Amino acid sequence: MKRCFTHLFIVGSLVLLSNQGFAHGRYILPSHTMTSAEKQETITIQSSISNDVFHPDMPLGNNDKGIDVNKKLSNVFAQLHPYVVTPDNQDEIPMSYQAFSRFSVSDLTLNTKGTHNVVIEQKPFVVTSFTHENGEPGREFGPGLNLPAGARDIQRRQVTSRSEVFVSFNGLTKPQTQGKGLEVTGQHPNDVFANEDVQFQLLFNGQPLTRATQVSLIREDTRHRNQREANIIDTDNNGSFLVSFAQAGFYLLEAQITQNSSLDGVDIEQATLYLTLEVFPQ
Repeated sequence: MKRCFTHLFIVGSLVLLSNQGFAHGRYILPSHTMTSAEKQETITIQSSISNDVFHPDMPLGNNDKGIDVNKKLSNVFAQLHPYVVTPDNQDEIPMSYQAFSRFSVSDLTLNTKGTHNVVIEQKPFVVTSFTHENGEPGREFGPGLNLPAGARDIQRRQVTSRSEVFVSFNGLTKPQTQGKGLEVTGQHPNDVFANEDVQFQLLFNGQPLTRATQVSLIREDTRHRNQREANIIDTDNNGSFLVSFAQAGFYLLEAQITQNSSLDGVDIEQATLYLTLEVFPQ
């Protein structure tokens, strides 16, 4: 089951992108998820496209001043929407990332009490898969269709992804969901402790899921292990699930759903979530 689930994530990432840079997972890693100061505090946020959890491989985000590896990731960066939602859920602060060879970096200055939602959204992207006349599989990217003669088994899917982390300054406030793509609600993400049960729920476009799915949780520092200790959890039919973390530290939560679409010209909608959680010791 674990192998199948990992394969599902890899395939999901592959269809997001038309070059090698898209064939990986992704994450956001902040220097702090909880911080305090009398007036304001600045934290640093790293983001990367990588299958190694919290070990960078390729940059995720750029403000046109940093390095673009071989200029192959410009189309990736152009499809990203990085921003921060303020604790009162009223404003979206643009984020400016600078890309280096293996990761992107941004500073975030906090001066409003409460919990901020740091997000990198992958804009909706259409992928068309099909079978060539000779039986070979094919794929086209973008809204236009330029399929070869004799193409069959045509399926168009709209894919999105959401990478996020929550950062609290001078106390916790309940984060509001954004109603975009796949999100987690329930227990406050910055109030999670080792060896305590935590209840979460997956939402899609602001609504609870209508069928069961799976969630993967991988702890930091599992890079060179044959078994990465992925904790695979089945949700109930509303997307709710219970989890307990055996150790403190950073974890990457990954979830993906695929469902029939009511969008014009789209057969399938596919959404992926990459949520970074910091689990605190008791």
